[in-house]
Amino acid sequence: MSLIQNELVLAVFDIQTGTLLSGTGKIFDVGNGWYRLVATGSGTVSGAQTALVINTDSSGNNRLAASAGEIQLYSWGAQLEQGSFPTSYISTTTTAVTRSADNLVSPIPSPPSEGSIFALGSTSYIPGTDAKPLASVDDNTANNALQLRILNNSGNIGYGTVLAGAPLSHNISSYTAGSHTKVSVGYKTNSTNASVNGTLDSLNTSVSIPTFSKLRIGASNISNSKINGWIEKVSLRSEERRVGKE
Repeated sequence: MSLIQNELVLAVFDIQTGTLLSGTGKIFDVGNGWYRLVATGSGTVSGAQTALVINTDSSGNNRLAASAGEIQLYSWGAQLEQGSFPTSYISTTTTAVTRSADNLVSPIPSPPSEGSIFALGSTSYIPGTDAKPLASVDDNTANNALQLRILNNSGNIGYGTVLAGAPLSHNISSYTAGSHTKVSVGYKTNSTNASVNGTLDSLNTSVSIPTFSKLRIGASNISNSKINGWIEKVSLRSEERRVGKE
């Protein structure tokens, strides 16, 4: 199967094995036999651009679904947008649509002084100027926060805290763009630990945990930073819980 723009094959996918065979793209298994296919490339002509999804062989050659030995498939949610990486799905009808960035913020009625925060997600874009959070908690300011994030420039993943405006970073492991990652932090002042995909960090006995009242998913109040990616699960527990291998 191929994603094609103006007769230029951008990417070829094997939707039986869920793999990218050639080109510049990514494939994500979203369950029940469905995949999200992403391809990026530059237009070869000026003016109108045409994007197609075509059933092909492994070399990108067109194959008719009615031919002997071929199969039919369903496609849904096609989206063409300008940029080097995809955004989340934007529902449209007959005209182009723009919308604000996804921004989910939940109040925390009884802020816990110790507990755990967990996030499962991925991004195809390694940030170059600021940290991109999977999840964060804060006091509705940029001065006090705890965030699970992918660090700027280096592509390291871990957690960071800000207390009275003073930031502190804790890198645990490197991150590969597009990979699904689990990050969890068991927090308590002077007794905090974390793990990334089962890699356990060392116990931090000199960290201060700020008081917080907001939970942000895929975003942080620090520099108003947001992640361009997929957040599959976030949980915040108020009881004391040390982090094991997720």
